[in-house]
Amino acid sequence: MVDATMVGGAISSLKTLYEIANGMLTASKDAAVNAKAIELLSTISEIQGRLLEAQQSMAQMQDELRKANEELSRRAQFDRYELAEPYRGTRLYRLKADAAQSGEPTHFICPNCKDVLNKISILQEDGSAAYCKNKDCGQVFDIAPQPKLERQYHNPYAV
Repeated sequence: MVDATMVGGAISSLKTLYEIANGMLTASKDAAVNAKAIELLSTISEIQGRLLEAQQSMAQMQDELRKANEELSRRAQFDRYELAEPYRGTRLYRLKADAAQSGEPTHFICPNCKDVLNKISILQEDGSAAYCKNKDCGQVFDIAPQPKLERQYHNPYAV
């Protein structure tokens, strides 16, 4: 596989060849030598252009490879979670039991952050609700029955 240093070295060598051919063109008065020197210069210029294109293409491919590796890493992180229903009607992503890493506790991640924002945001729980702390989300999810409030009625006309 061709790497950036090899392409850079080839460009440098072509530059030297260009200078030699240009020197031949100015030093010689012979028409045949001049014609060949011009042909050589033209070929060298064409090769330099192709090498520069190859260098740009290689830089683009390296950037695409970096992005693809980042996406694979993100997907591998997402694959650690499974859809769960901790409370009727509430669906969250829970860390799979076999995916915990060295003492990592079981936890939920925000489905909105995962599915819409393409991020992992661990939910903070308080026993009855789970809160997303991501500033771009802020969702709240019920994870247990909510305590019922007893209403007390006050009759202002009662004596």
